[in-house]
Amino acid sequence: MSPPGERLLLEVRGADHAPAEFPRSGMMVVGSDGEKAGLHLEGQGVAGVHCAIGRTKDGGYAVKDLGSEYGTLLNGVKVAQARLELGDEILVGSVRLKVVSGAGAPDGAAPAPAPKKAPKPAPKPAASPPAKRRQATLPSIPGYRVSERLGRGAMGDVYLAVQESLDREVALKVLSQKHEQDQAFVQSFQAEARSAAALNHPNVVTVHDVGAHEGVHYLTMEYMDRGSLEERVAKEGALPWPIVLDVLKDAATGLVYAESRGIVHRDIKPANLMQNHTGATKIADLGLATSIHSEDAPDGQRKIFGTPHFISPEQIKGEKADCRSDLYSLGSTAYRLLTGHTPFEGGSTREILRAKLKGEHTPIHEHSPDVPPGLARIVERMLELEPAGRFPSASALLREIESLQAGPTETQVESDGGGSAMKVGIGVGLLVVIGLAAGSFLGGDDEKPRPDPGPGLGDPEPVEVGGDPEPEVPPEVDEGEEGDSDIEEKLFETAAENAFLRLAQRDLSPEERRDALRELAREYLGTTAATEATAEAQQIDEDLARAAEQTSQHEGQVSALMKLLTAAADLENPQLRPGNALRAMRAVEGQEALAADNVFLAERRKLEDQVVATALTQFAEVEARIEAHHAAGEFTEMRTALTDLKGRCDLPVFEEEGAPNRVREIEALSARLTETLDDLELLEIAYHEEKRASDRRAIGDGLAGLDAELAVLDFAAASERITAVRSQLASGDAQQWIDELAVELAAATGAIPTLVTDFSNWRRSKVDDPQDRSGASREAVSASATSLVLDVKGSRREVPWSAFGGQTKALDTLFSRRLDRNYTADERASIAALMHLSALTECLRDAEEMFVESGTSVFTRNEADDLPAPFDRALDWFEDVPGRARVEHDREAAALLGEALFSASEGLWTTSVSDLERLLRDYGDSWLVRMLSDGTTVQLPR
Repeated sequence: MSPPGERLLLEVRGADHAPAEFPRSGMMVVGSDGEKAGLHLEGQGVAGVHCAIGRTKDGGYAVKDLGSEYGTLLNGVKVAQARLELGDEILVGSVRLKVVSGAGAPDGAAPAPAPKKAPKPAPKPAASPPAKRRQATLPSIPGYRVSERLGRGAMGDVYLAVQESLDREVALKVLSQKHEQDQAFVQSFQAEARSAAALNHPNVVTVHDVGAHEGVHYLTMEYMDRGSLEERVAKEGALPWPIVLDVLKDAATGLVYAESRGIVHRDIKPANLMQNHTGATKIADLGLATSIHSEDAPDGQRKIFGTPHFISPEQIKGEKADCRSDLYSLGSTAYRLLTGHTPFEGGSTREILRAKLKGEHTPIHEHSPDVPPGLARIVERMLELEPAGRFPSASALLREIESLQAGPTETQVESDGGGSAMKVGIGVGLLVVIGLAAGSFLGGDDEKPRPDPGPGLGDPEPVEVGGDPEPEVPPEVDEGEEGDSDIEEKLFETAAENAFLRLAQRDLSPEERRDALRELAREYLGTTAATEATAEAQQIDEDLARAAEQTSQHEGQVSALMKLLTAAADLENPQLRPGNALRAMRAVEGQEALAADNVFLAERRKLEDQVVATALTQFAEVEARIEAHHAAGEFTEMRTALTDLKGRCDLPVFEEEGAPNRVREIEALSARLTETLDDLELLEIAYHEEKRASDRRAIGDGLAGLDAELAVLDFAAASERITAVRSQLASGDAQQWIDELAVELAAATGAIPTLVTDFSNWRRSKVDDPQDRSGASREAVSASATSLVLDVKGSRREVPWSAFGGQTKALDTLFSRRLDRNYTADERASIAALMHLSALTECLRDAEEMFVESGTSVFTRNEADDLPAPFDRALDWFEDVPGRARVEHDREAAALLGEALFSASEGLWTTSVSDLERLLRDYGDSWLVRMLSDGTTVQLPR
């Protein structure tokens, strides 16, 4: 901190300007306003009243920014208010100031004129209280989180904000209060902001959104985090020429895009060239120019808008701007970036504009000697006073820049690439007209001079020039060429008019006509026909944009409604109920407004068809499960599935023409489901009967050879047969019976081994000879696992055990009181099983002769009476109740079978059939009937 009382001076760096002494009391205002500023500075970005320097309470000094657009930087840091020290550097716009010691100056003598005290402004009339939003430092816009103010532009303030829905940083422009009060401006601003949002180019700052909230009109655009090139040059001074060349290339590329869209920016300047973190340069406010620069007023009353240091001469004279006007402004911008100066500088706006109409400026190399001649010539050509002398288009400029970057020659920038000599002549002829028109905008002596805001950004609002000026003619104009130029101009105008008339006769689409009009405007640039063609092309663009917006709005309405209908359709529901979905779709509000919209109706019908189709696909899967339940005999599950599916088939009433496709299939399915539910009990009965019949057939087919195997006691073969039959059975009772048969068969295999093992303990040695029909008794000599050796009249004969199969009488004799001990329970059960199986075999053998087709056998009364006898013998061996019940059931079946066969033999067919039907009905589960039947209707001999 400098000692209290030390004299300090403010030195203007790099300029012939005497240092200013810090004020002993009060404050010193620094700025470009000659009346209000105690220290008057000229420079790019210097505001009228930029900052103030004054005493602090402790006797030191401090600097305070006075709300300047680009702020006050102290030692490279932007400050609102800060203490000053000896050696500090202050950046005010593009002007650098340094705090130095004034110890060497005579005491009491200031090295510079004493700062003028700013006159006290006249009191303003009382104003109504500002709106609530004006009282807040930062605006409040729904959906945006505003963090800081970035600056002030022609339309209002610019803030840094975060768009919350996308979590991205944006630049938020809020219209100034004066613009908000102009309804025509607001409407134009909103329309053009929407059009600007349709612009999409890498070198154009993108407009994201436009809207209004509680009277605040705003737009949001892409946030360029490196700021404007004006800010950069104000901070860094002149930029290296390679960087400027890259900036020119990006800007020219953006202007090529603007030309393709028929857009003239009208306010190209360093402040409107923005850079992002990658260093790419983009044009700001493209597409918004007409909101800021109105040209609707009649000639003579038209006001000129633009920034004085960068506006083109033709804009100063009130002529219509075209793409070459933007090239002039870009040339002025390049000059500023390369040199740190603007081409035309002066003490006031009027001086700058007068100098600009003369077209005399300091050559670039005098400011920046290192700028290559080729680049300097490109900039000088863009700064030509007459549009005809500049590049004819941004494309031509871009080619020159690219050529220069690739390796320029000395002649590349001298030529316009084959421009028309006639157009050059017209440009010279028009100098007189331009000179006369200039007088309408250069004020006379009675006009109060406007303070110069400094180059570029000192006055952020577009400058308005008016008054009753005196006519001036640039001294370099050669008026002797006027006559020839007029002739050439008229010929050129006539050719343009003829081209315009021919274009009117062509049958073109709006897009084709717009493009043809722009091509005509480029070819006949500067003519009335070109102006009309440009205006018509712009009108076509506006009409197309309105039509596209209407289409977009309609599509948006349809899309929003279809989203609601799709949600109501519930297509993702795996248990879709189409009736509920279709009713919910009918209930969606807003469809009445589109009742005559064929596109919407088609989309809705398509969705309804999809609902029905999706439901039918799901229903087919449920039907498949129902069939699976039926096939498995799962009738409880089947009923549940049928009932649920029937409920899902409930539909609203449709008119024939309004019914979705395939809806009748659902109605038919509902009818089938109702019928199936009504018949479900009958289906279950039929299912079980069919399973029983199927089992009977399987048993009949599978056990066809069982009696023969049992007849020879081939238990192994019989067991394999039973196992094979078991795998084919479905009903529980049939499976239970075959399992019981297998158990009995296994038990029967143990009967013979009991006799063989205890042969030495036989109580009696004589047995009935099974091979002797007379039933003679023989002496048993020995026994083995396979046979019994009998003594037949002194000879020994081996009788296989299989000979006893199917002969219950012989077996009964064989086992009765045979051992000298009692049989165990298991041994007796084995003998009982063998006796039961043999009884079945014997009964089947005795009855089978009556079932031979075309047979002549006669079944006698005695045979009928004897048919159940084998089961009587078997009963004597059974001790367990279930076993006796099975045998008694078989005995009753055998007795009834004997009666039926006897009646058939006697020709009593009615009785025989009745007995057989009873046999199948009452004894169908008996072992005898199961083994006797083949599962089909019994065929009796006739």
